[in-house]
This record gives sequence, C-alpha cells and structure tokens, in this order.
Amino acid sequence: MLGLSANLNYYLFNGNVDLRKGIFRLCESIREEMSLDPSDASNVYMFMSRNRKVVKILHYERGFYVLYEKRPVMGRFRNLCLMKSPNATGYNGRTWPILRKV
Repeated sequence: MLGLSANLNYYLFNGNVDLRKGIFRLCESIREEMSLDPSDASNVYMFMSRNRKVVKILHYERGFYVLYEKRPVMGRFRNLCLMKSPNATGYNGRTWPILRKV
C-alpha cells in the first residue's frame, strides 16, 4: 500500500537528474541540489524525466527508503513545472489532490 497522503510535504526536483539513479544517488541529489534531508519522513521528493514519460517518487518511512516509479502506457505526464526556486519547489497538503493524479 502506498504510504503517501495530504499530511506530507511534496517537493518536485527542478533540474536535470538521471532517472537511472537508484535510491542512494537520488538521496545525494536531494542533499546537494535541494539542501534537504531525504530521511525526513514528512517529505516526499518527486523527480520527472525531461521527456515527462517517467516520474520517480522517493519517500522515507519507518526506517526504509521507498522508491515509486510511474510510467504511462501511452502519452506523457502533464508538465508540473510550477517552480518558484531554482532547484526545488515545495508543495503542501493542499496540492495533494493535484499531485495524486500523477
């Protein structure tokens, strides 16, 4: 079962990231580029491929990192570029109805 809800803070990575990276390399990107702590269980980090065909979602819960990957069968994801800062945008629970459609 997915452990994501409206009570969490959502961050969409704004920049190029190689989505072939695994959990620990994505954690490194979060620390270096976003200056955030990937082991903060109240945060969820989203990475979208440049062509918007893949979304990876990283979350820390109960001592484990969880990496979700979503790919549409046809088409692409909508562009979620609602960025306010150069490297990351934070989303709060009010945007959960929009983000859960991803």
